[in-house]
Amino acid sequence: MDRTTIAFRAALRARGVSVPHRYECTVTSYGFPLHWMSDEGTDCAETIQANPALLPDCLRWMVRSMEGVLTDTSAEVGLDARLSNLTPPSDRSPTGKAVYVDLFPPLLRLDGHYHVHYPNPPANIVVQ
Repeated sequence: MDRTTIAFRAALRARGVSVPHRYECTVTSYGFPLHWMSDEGTDCAETIQANPALLPDCLRWMVRSMEGVLTDTSAEVGLDARLSNLTPPSDRSPTGKAVYVDLFPPLLRLDGHYHVHYPNPPANIVVQ
């Protein structure tokens, strides 16, 4: 679990996506993973609800951060571009890019297997 999430974070960063500056995964004594990351502030959905005039800015920050994934034709990494999954730029992200905070579950291809939110359909006919 930790390995795939770390690989996902690295793949996003390699494509220019701003991610939380601190992230770690620990497993409880009961075997449950806990994902810890730095607080990157209010997400874009809450920001727009508080001030609708910031919608164009939030969209610009988001696209700026996601551009490397959106233009990557390898299909090795993806992201969930919901407003609530990104935060406006802060002092820790001076690039003018939104910070992508939805690091789990990872959305990437690793060791020849796609890791996605939902299990892939078991039969190719279902996919078609």
